[in-house]
Amino acid sequence: ARDEAVSRRVNVEAMIRLIDDLRGLGAKPVYLSSSFVFDGASGGYPEQASHAPLSAYGRHKAAVERYLVDQVPEGLVLRLDKVIGDDPAERHLFSEWWAWLLQGRPLRCIDGQVFSPTLVDDVARAVTLSAERGLTGLYNVANPEHASRAELARQFLRAVGRKASILCESQDELGFVDRRPLKSWLDPAKFITETGMRFTSAREALQRFIGRLGASGAVGEPQMHNARSEG
Repeated sequence: ARDEAVSRRVNVEAMIRLIDDLRGLGAKPVYLSSSFVFDGASGGYPEQASHAPLSAYGRHKAAVERYLVDQVPEGLVLRLDKVIGDDPAERHLFSEWWAWLLQGRPLRCIDGQVFSPTLVDDVARAVTLSAERGLTGLYNVANPEHASRAELARQFLRAVGRKASILCESQDELGFVDRRPLKSWLDPAKFITETGMRFTSAREALQRFIGRLGASGAVGEPQMHNARSEG
């Protein structure tokens, strides 16, 4: 309880002060939220779905969301799900899996987890589009396709031409203290309708990763964090 109180002061109270300071300077606050505001019982969450966070992180994101929606009419909340990358030199899901392959380790997955794998470049483009179009309020910014982590791992192995075990384990087996929402994928229809943005598919993102991996000669892979820390 004490740890959450401390983190709430940083993640909620300090964030709200920052938002108020930005408003005082005439700046428009843009806040990146998370699908962790939901419990993951169903998936396909629209913007107006009720919050039901399972973790302190989710509770803090939900609190800032509510403040912006209720108190900051000119503000913008962009809610994200699983963000992936395509740069082998950076830390993200694909580069972590690649490092595990090189170490001869299995790909460990949360059993039953289904998410919207969204390329980080698309998130940056969504922020720019939102600013250009003067969007306000709350929008889900996520790849409209969704997949289980295990299925994405199978696609990854096929794409890189490697063989490895895929271990589907419960959150308890993986040692998580805070629970992750299992079905966290979001419905981005509202954002796509208003911006016309086309999201990069997970397959395209994976092909880009492989292309950059080949261009780099697969040398100097980054040190990855332990599997137990992966959300």
